[in-house]
Amino acid sequence: LDGNLGVVGGSLQVKGYPQSVEDLDFTLRFKGREIEIPKDDPARGLMAQGALTFWGRAKWGSGGFRDYALEASLEEFEFRDVPEGFELQGDLQASLKGSDQGGGLLEGKLQANHMLYRADINLTDILLSSSLAGVSGTSGLDPDDPMARIRLDLDLQLAEPWNFDTNLLKLQGRPLPGSSFRVKGTLARPTLQGKMDLIPGGRVTNLLPAGDIVVERGSIAFTGLTQSLLPQLDILGRVDVAPYVVNLQIRGSLDRLEMNPTSTP
Repeated sequence: LDGNLGVVGGSLQVKGYPQSVEDLDFTLRFKGREIEIPKDDPARGLMAQGALTFWGRAKWGSGGFRDYALEASLEEFEFRDVPEGFELQGDLQASLKGSDQGGGLLEGKLQANHMLYRADINLTDILLSSSLAGVSGTSGLDPDDPMARIRLDLDLQLAEPWNFDTNLLKLQGRPLPGSSFRVKGTLARPTLQGKMDLIPGGRVTNLLPAGDIVVERGSIAFTGLTQSLLPQLDILGRVDVAPYVVNLQIRGSLDRLEMNPTSTP
């Protein structure tokens, strides 16, 4: 193919993915089996209420895109419920490179100005999911989903603490100074990798009849593995049961918590 294809006010949506691109303007330049969106005339649109800009080139053949390389920025976006209960506001600078054979890699920097996880956690569902994790056919992933073929490696930087507001955890966390905190997994199933320090004063609720566990210090760690979505907790907390002060060391994931109590007096 040779020539130009211009689109004004278009939209783009990937099947099964909740976020679409609207008000999309771009010009594709075709030359043989190469397609280009030049940097000096990038594609522009709106995605997740943010301003999306991208440019790059691709080569195509009978089996699809042989290879592609795109650069993109998404400014002041707001993602909600991707995944469910997760809220994220910020800016993204990223590149996407790949081929029809090996899939793609989306890497870059994600600046989170606000991050929140709000949900009702069902411990029964967590225990059931954990017990079925190794059973074939329970992952629910479509191997032909194009989003599942694009891997993620994004450096996540937080402008403010991450808030956990659930029926079990009411906490705030910050990445350890100088440590790496990353978005991993795939576009179909993103995960997190890294460790956060918990800010004292948070609470672990609805686990003990004596009351909330007040967090004195601790951490929450994510492995980045799609088959292990539950974070690892390491919390030192306190429960006041007059005339006792009960100190609790809580370790493990929500499906395998270990609690070691001591008391004063």
